[in-house]
Amino acid sequence: MAEREYSMQLKASRIKVLQAQDDLVTAMREDASKDLLNVIHHHFKHQHNYEALLKSLIVQGLLRLKEPSVLLRCRKEDLHKMESVLHSAKEEYAAKAHVHKPEIIVDHIHLPSAPSSDDPHALSYSGGVVLASTEYFC
Repeated sequence: MAEREYSMQLKASRIKVLQAQDDLVTAMREDASKDLLNVIHHHFKHQHNYEALLKSLIVQGLLRLKEPSVLLRCRKEDLHKMESVLHSAKEEYAAKAHVHKPEIIVDHIHLPSAPSSDDPHALSYSGGVVLASTEYFC
């Protein structure tokens, strides 16, 4: 009987640890989302911050994909900002990866807009970009 109680206590302890980890990840995700929304909502005062973020995301995505040609998607409202940093992002990637500048095809399909109070559960993006290899989008 003592072995069964120990097993149940061990299981309960593991569940508490997993729940604490899940709570931490959820809190970190919510904080990051709030921070990104804050950057986006204050883009008129700090537009260069969001543009720098977009550039960094593009470079990071290119470094992860390591493809000569990629498809890029962003929100419609971010299109102008993204295009303003695209050339310098290509150059930074090429310098860091010691390769030729990649071809980046800007998709005509856009990511959903920022969350709204009208429908907080609707599919939405606070900002950013999505990169994918063109090999999979023929």
